Formats: sequence, structure tokens, C-alpha cells
Amino acid sequence: MRHDDLGAGEPVTLTEIGTAYAGRNSRARLEWGVRARHDGAVMPKTRHRRHPGSRQCGRQACHHSSGQERGQNRRLAGEDLQKGKPALRAGRMLRPADIGLIASLGIGEVSVRRKLKVAFFSTGDELVSVGKKLKAGDVYDSNRYSFGACSRALGAR
Repeated sequence: MRHDDLGAGEPVTLTEIGTAYAGRNSRARLEWGVRARHDGAVMPKTRHRRHPGSRQCGRQACHHSSGQERGQNRRLAGEDLQKGKPALRAGRMLRPADIGLIASLGIGEVSVRRKLKVAFFSTGDELVSVGKKLKAGDVYDSNRYSFGACSRALGAR
């Protein structure tokens, strides 16, 4: 719909003229007083003449509440990614959304590094495993748990 067709603080009724689906060219032309349902399609061109508001040919009335902002449900080319700038920086741990972004760019494979494998050993006659009884001079092997938790938090195995 054209933002200019929305009333200033008042609900508005527009005539729906069709649906524009993603992946198809929309032939809808937005004139005054009409709207087209969009499912990810390229936004149609607008005309600057008033539509007669006919309800013929399967057109239906659609009601819109007040308080709509210009461009609130629109995404512009280059809004999320810019030409010549990296979509993702090297060294980043790939998350599920990153995998989707890579696929949306048509990239089927990327070079990655495996997660770091960490091994550590606790040494010392004074160390006792958690759950066992301490004797005089003994301490629990708490560093094993601290280092293990830190390594996992950093993504290491």
C-alpha cells in the first residue's frame, strides 16, 4: 500500500487488488486507495492517480489501523549486507543463522577450522577427586572443573 493512503491517526479501508508472491514479478500497480498482499515479492511501482475503488473482479476491502509508519514492513536492497563488505568475518564461530546467511548467498561450501581440542592433567599429591573424603593437607581438584567449564564456554572440546 502507499503510505500516503493511510489516514493521519484514523483507520482506513483499502481495496485489495491481488497478491504478489516471492520469486514472481508483480504486475500490480499501486494506485491511490488500493493495496496488494505481498509475500516477499519485489515492491510494485506506484501510480499517482486515484483508483475508482471498484469491488468488481474479486477485489475486497481491507481495513488498516492507525499508527502505521512509512516503510515499517519493507526491506531495502543493501540494508543488511553491503557490496564489497564481508557478510561474516573470518575467525567467527558459525552459528545456525550464519549457515542460513551463507546459503542465502548461494555458497555451498566454506573453509572452516575445527573446534579446538583441549586436554589438561591435574598433578599433585594433595589433590583429591570431588566426592572423596579429604585427609589433612588435601584439597579437592577444583581446577579440573574450572578449566573444563572455561574450555567448553569458549567452544573447545
